[in-house]
Amino acid sequence: MLIEPGEVHTTTKLLGGSASFSVAFIQPAEIERAAEELGGRRSTVHLATANVEDDPVLSHTLAALHGSLGAPATPLERQSLLASSVRQILGRYAETAPSMGISRREPAAVRRVREYLHEHYTEAVSLDRCAVVAALSRFHLLRAFAAGTGLPPHTYQLGLRIARARRLLAAGLPPALVASELGFADQSHFTRCFRQTVGVTPGVYARALS
Repeated sequence: MLIEPGEVHTTTKLLGGSASFSVAFIQPAEIERAAEELGGRRSTVHLATANVEDDPVLSHTLAALHGSLGAPATPLERQSLLASSVRQILGRYAETAPSMGISRREPAAVRRVREYLHEHYTEAVSLDRCAVVAALSRFHLLRAFAAGTGLPPHTYQLGLRIARARRLLAAGLPPALVASELGFADQSHFTRCFRQTVGVTPGVYARALS
């Protein structure tokens, strides 16, 4: 469910059974800042109460956001998923949906962010910093970057890390050292990301090359 602050609510759909809930509390100031960045004006934003279960796109994004908060993830991944969630909420459920126009600066902005990620892919890059590099709002950047590269910035950064990891593993570096060198939270975070991308664990990959 999507519920505004202060609204009284109860869940009766699952009476008689058991259930678990994941809840994200997003500060009103963040919603208002987002509405301003998306082309509106800074003011109080009102949202319609909605059943997110009926919105598969938003449900998927929120599930990914919750997953990134419950497991090791990069700041760029968490911030990008939060921004995407907020953009979808505003676009679908705000009383006055903000409009986001196309900027002629987008191709050059995407190129600058790509170059920045190539230079800083081992670091804890933030979405706000990428937006500064792009000279675009966070939301314009996410849309433009995905349109220009086919990937969101955090996935692009992960791809750079995994490509470098494969070279380091091939050179004989142990997975724990590779994880540390490339800025992963820990070895388990590295292993999970590597397996999702390559299909095998770093250890299996390294042994196959030895």
